Amino acid sequence: MVDHDREIIRILISQYLEYASDPINEARRKGWHRINDLELNVRPMVWINEEPWQELNYDGFLTLQCHEPYLRDVERFLRRTLFKWKYLQADMIIDPFLTVRKVTNFDEFCGMKINEDIIGDMTEGGVVSHGYVTQFVTIDDVEKIKMIDIVYDAIETERRLDLLRDCCGDMLKIRMEGQGFIHFTPWDKIAMWYNPMEILMDLMLKPELMHAIVNRYTNAMLYQLDQLEAMNLLALCNDNVRIGSGGLGYVSDLPGSNYDPNYIHPYNQWGNAMPQIFSEVSPDMHEEFALQYDRKWLNRFGLSYYGCCEPLHNKLGILRSISNLRKISVSPWANIEKMASETNGRYVLSIKPSPACFAEDLWQPGRVRDNLLRLFEITRGLPVEFIFKDISTCRNDVTRITQCCDIMREIIEA
Repeated sequence: MVDHDREIIRILISQYLEYASDPINEARRKGWHRINDLELNVRPMVWINEEPWQELNYDGFLTLQCHEPYLRDVERFLRRTLFKWKYLQADMIIDPFLTVRKVTNFDEFCGMKINEDIIGDMTEGGVVSHGYVTQFVTIDDVEKIKMIDIVYDAIETERRLDLLRDCCGDMLKIRMEGQGFIHFTPWDKIAMWYNPMEILMDLMLKPELMHAIVNRYTNAMLYQLDQLEAMNLLALCNDNVRIGSGGLGYVSDLPGSNYDPNYIHPYNQWGNAMPQIFSEVSPDMHEEFALQYDRKWLNRFGLSYYGCCEPLHNKLGILRSISNLRKISVSPWANIEKMASETNGRYVLSIKPSPACFAEDLWQPGRVRDNLLRLFEITRGLPVEFIFKDISTCRNDVTRITQCCDIMREIIEA
């Protein structure tokens, strides 16, 4: 099985290295830098994320063939990367190396399990419906959120490193690093432990319980972050890494002047936060139940990205309290005119065009062009990235996404 897996990985790596050597990768690195450095009147960057993989394996290329579990993960990464370069390239980048992540028990769910009913098939990224069950009734229930003691599994890390080196260490560099970008999403997690409708009601009816839950989660995440830092288990993320719900992390202000390459701290990294369920919550309530806790996390980092699907056009005033804020999510439900005029180049606008066009019975490229052109014209000259995400379906037609990227590129070049 080892020989079988090695042969598969090496074949994929050969194609991977060909794409990684394309000079367009370096040009795109510079492009992401310009946007994240807040340069005005530069080309917007375009990126595709959260693809409907369950619909894209029409020729069998994405079918995994390796047997060893870790190498299957590597194979999945390679196959999806090669597929995206062929069909969904946009401004993606392929690096001429592979990374082995140090294995720890770091847990964004802080020991909590999800109690839910599911309708649908989750196989290979399929979209399902979730019915979440409330697990917090009294203040005492917040103790279910655990303070996890971080353990570094050096043996498993070295095993993975040896496996990959044995497969393709003679073909490209294999590097080992710690925990890079960390998602801080308290209310995304709470909404999986607590019926979402009850959350919105209990912000009013049980405010003490809501504060206790989000405060406990924040402290539990900070507890893990402190240990990752103390144990030197962090890694930089100012490169070909997705930041928050947006694009890549290339930026000149990180890792910063207080950077020791042998010891990474949170202030050398990007941070992020998002309370997606707060889309209809007032700015005052957003500040009280989310932002005051978000700042405790974000203040530890060098730069910050804020938001995801929640519209933030009425929250810009309170977001200015985040001293290191660099990028703001612009969801399909946001008032983009207001966000463009009020930010005026002080932040990167991470624009998420609606993916609904990919799901319609009839593909309408003319309407797609009109919608994208409107977004482009409103934000012309500002530091902007266009992120195509949450694509739950393309109706088994990847050319819909490919054509959308082509349209965006034509608009930008014109």
